[in-house]
Amino acid sequence: MTAVRRPGTASVVTLFALAVGLIVVNAVAPEWAASVGADVWNAPAARADHNRVVAETEAVNAHLEACAERRQRANQCTAGLAAGTVDIGTAADELKRLLGPMPGYRALMDTLYGPQPTERHLYARHAIDRAARNEPDCARRAALVARLEGEFAVMTCAP
Repeated sequence: MTAVRRPGTASVVTLFALAVGLIVVNAVAPEWAASVGADVWNAPAARADHNRVVAETEAVNAHLEACAERRQRANQCTAGLAAGTVDIGTAADELKRLLGPMPGYRALMDTLYGPQPTERHLYARHAIDRAARNEPDCARRAALVARLEGEFAVMTCAP
């Protein structure tokens, strides 16, 4: 005799048993079910978590874009400093306005440049380094740094 096989019936019974098992596990031990990811009926909480993560990601991306824009403006300012269209004091004030609000930037500059007479001097020192870093030619970089160090010395002596 040959038995008639019904694979579709076995699949339906297995799926039904799995669903009943998940229901029983969630009813008997909900904490354990949640810890192993068997709480499949918690879709609203999962959607809320997803929406929260999406909002946080958008906030981080907006912050990154704002920081990139500030750095770009600072590069433009130091390019003007290198070209001689902006003086060291104006560049220091502009860098303080642009970079000061960025978290951790002031602490980084304190570490890099050590104690300075004023915060303006700290940003002026940073402006000199930024302008020098963007000059690829060694001879022009040396002349630029010498000119800017002279302006820095005048700014330090000014009342």
